[in-house]
Amino acid sequence: MGKNEESTNNLLAQSLKELLKTKAFEKITIKDITKNVGLIRPTFYNHFSDKYALLEWIFYNEVILPATLLIEDDMLKGAIDLMLKQIERDKKFYTKAVKIDGQNSFEKIIFGLFEKLFLELFIKKNIFQVRHLGPITPKMLAQYYANGITFIIVSWLKDASNLSAVAISEIYQIISNISINELVRLSDSDKV
Repeated sequence: MGKNEESTNNLLAQSLKELLKTKAFEKITIKDITKNVGLIRPTFYNHFSDKYALLEWIFYNEVILPATLLIEDDMLKGAIDLMLKQIERDKKFYTKAVKIDGQNSFEKIIFGLFEKLFLELFIKKNIFQVRHLGPITPKMLAQYYANGITFIIVSWLKDASNLSAVAISEIYQIISNISINELVRLSDSDKV
């Protein structure tokens, strides 16, 4: 991506974020987004197919991309921490974005990004050559983990509590690291 393209993408992203402060996402038009930063509608369509693609670009570039080096270096906890802190930095925007529902819901957008991220990671790390996981496919496993992190993020953004990114990361680590069998065994041993 060239500097001009990146600069235009950033302008459009900032415009959408600014507009979302005062307008519902459904009410924001491409004309609103471009007019807000002195561009014309065709410029938008040279970069994005629609405002949902712009929303996806924002989440990918602000949340996922900064964590990819940590993921590649097997520092998954650090990557999750960083992604959650990135969301927390702009929590007002993401709290509005999570209200977008329907066919192109924010939840579906981030699920798709996480599914792709995990699938690429599993393939790159050859986990299916190293471990026998029976009938589980890489896509199935990627969807499972994408559902987990998506659920945590969406719940956090929809919840009115003021839990920090650190607390949410801790919750995610506990949930993702303890199997249901361990939980049941732990609860059974507490009864004794």
